[in-house]
Amino acid sequence: MLACTQNGLPAVQPWSLSLKRWLLLGLLALAVLLLISPGIVGHLAERAIEQQIDFAEARDPQLAVDTARFERGWFTSAGQYRVPISDPELAELALAMSGSAPEAGVTPVLLIDTRLDHGLLPFGAIGRDASSLLPAIASGLSTLRLELAPERVVDLPGKLVSRLGINGSARFHYQLPAGRRAANGISASWAAADIQVTSNADGSALRANAQLDDWSIDLSSEALSFASLTSATDIVMSDRGIAVGSFELALTDTRIRRASDSETRWAVLTAKAESALAGELFNGDLHLDIAGLNGTRGQQNVKLHATVSDLQARFLRPVLRRMSGVAGNSSTLDDVAYSQADEELRLLLSAGGKLTIDELRVQTDDGELAALVALEVPASDRLRSWPGLLLALEGKADVELPVSVVDAMPDLALQLQPLIATGFLRREGDVYVLRAAYAKGLATINGAPMPVPMPGTQNDWR
Repeated sequence: MLACTQNGLPAVQPWSLSLKRWLLLGLLALAVLLLISPGIVGHLAERAIEQQIDFAEARDPQLAVDTARFERGWFTSAGQYRVPISDPELAELALAMSGSAPEAGVTPVLLIDTRLDHGLLPFGAIGRDASSLLPAIASGLSTLRLELAPERVVDLPGKLVSRLGINGSARFHYQLPAGRRAANGISASWAAADIQVTSNADGSALRANAQLDDWSIDLSSEALSFASLTSATDIVMSDRGIAVGSFELALTDTRIRRASDSETRWAVLTAKAESALAGELFNGDLHLDIAGLNGTRGQQNVKLHATVSDLQARFLRPVLRRMSGVAGNSSTLDDVAYSQADEELRLLLSAGGKLTIDELRVQTDDGELAALVALEVPASDRLRSWPGLLLALEGKADVELPVSVVDAMPDLALQLQPLIATGFLRREGDVYVLRAAYAKGLATINGAPMPVPMPGTQNDWR
């Protein structure tokens, strides 16, 4: 029964007042969540995007991302980003997928037009993927275009769905529908594909997975096709500025035609690379298997296992950055840069390291070639000259070459004849062997010592 006051009206219970206050606070909180948070979160989203771009540019010296415009609204924002495609192979791929011919002397630019829906509950994303309604700083949808010249812009297929998590992490999903393009002597075709990339808040950890099927790209003078490509990347940028982690790749039924009309084909290629830091030392491991590789005398199978270890990370970083820059533009290696690269490489090797080829096998119809190699440079507190590095080097190699392979290839037999005559290759039953060791300027070939002349073996700083 209801309690009554002296005037006969129902009394208001304390718990009822408390419930009303909590209901009012809840409604106010909901209003903040729906109406106020999107604007605040919009600022956070813009900062998160800038941070991801800055880190990507720091990781890849060739990458330059320009924010052409960014219009921040309360519930939605829109932006356009410009990425010049300086890598010639990536530029050719973009041109093939757009079905367009390049402009002479002009670097194509990737245009990324993005709409962001922000707020802890991004209602602007209603109508898209249901996952876009999950709490996040922002969810976005991007379309891609290719600028070939200031007045010439063409569409690229596919769309990019992105999410910036509450903790600042980013997730990207590139969805490419099946398609075909052909124009100006260039053609490309592909099946539906998916590429997914996730990154943590500061961009230092990256995971990527790709699945591509039935790709064919014909650039008239060159061509590439494969039945399937799968890859998985899981890397972390260490505090030494070197990315470590794992990478896996599988390619099937692949064909590559070059401008010289030479052609390379294989049935299956798998590669797996892993790397890690042990304190200041970098260690890496590579496995490579190729089955059904076409050769001059039928198909071949190749198996490789190689490792590097005990490389000083502080000296490895500038070498890797230099290699990345030169790979994108070889003209950057002028006389000054070449001198710097020479010193950077000598610093790395003077600090010590090991390289081993634990397994190398090439299987042919005529027999199997096998090799093992181990090289080591002991660490030094001095910057060695190249002759000094060669003097410090220690190594060994074991090579076996079937006689049947040599007999089946007259040109190879002619080239190897001097090595056979001088004892570098010694016949043991059905194989030619090379047992070599090297230390302190002295080589031993199949048991015979052989001094290696090295003028100027000074070990000073230079």
